[in-house]
Amino acid sequence: MNRVVVVLGGIFSFALLAACGGAPPPPPVEAPPAPEPAHTEAPPLQASQELGSIDELATNRAFDALQNQFLDCQKQGMQRVEFLAGDAKFFIRVAQDGSVKWAYLEDSTIGDRATEKCMLQVVTSAHWPKPDGGEAEVQKSISFDVGDARPAVAWRSDKVSSVLATESNDAMQCKGKVRGVFKVTVYVEPGAASEHHKKKHPHDQGKVLSVGVAPPSKDGEEKVDCIVDAVKDWKMPSPGGWAAKVTFSL
Repeated sequence: MNRVVVVLGGIFSFALLAACGGAPPPPPVEAPPAPEPAHTEAPPLQASQELGSIDELATNRAFDALQNQFLDCQKQGMQRVEFLAGDAKFFIRVAQDGSVKWAYLEDSTIGDRATEKCMLQVVTSAHWPKPDGGEAEVQKSISFDVGDARPAVAWRSDKVSSVLATESNDAMQCKGKVRGVFKVTVYVEPGAASEHHKKKHPHDQGKVLSVGVAPPSKDGEEKVDCIVDAVKDWKMPSPGGWAAKVTFSL
């Protein structure tokens, strides 16, 4: 019996301790449902502006194949300006199919817009290597010499600084909103008919024979003809007994 009492007492003691523990703990609080993610629209797709690559050796071959056509442009120009010469640098955007998207002369001292247009037509009509990975840019240069002709007298740009101060308004308006410098090259021929006349009138004006322009960008290309027309009417200093050539910034 004693062992039974001890066992019961133990059980009783355990039950009593449990009863003295107070009210059972409250049920666990359920976590609030997670808010639904806000709906965000995907940004619109944008066209890639990255340029592709173009085979340089194939591009050189394509440009070399145009040399005779460039020379034909110079020959046509020399029928108007016998001492036509100078350097030109093309900036060409080639589309993915090998055609030319646009082109302009980023530099030129040719000095004859008709010749420059002829060369640009040669470039834009040519078929170029197809670029990989997008449109590609090509920059190529060409030089013309006068051959057997007597070259024009080279003038410094400050020779026409006073002309720019008084005559350039119309040409500046032609630029419109295009930023950057337009490089202008002009051939000036003597305005006097004879040496005797020049001695009597030493301040005779020269006559603009031809004008060429290199724009600062492709957007400036469409402004070039307006600038050429304006510069053709400028009153220039007389170059004396032989034509002169001058390049200046506008």
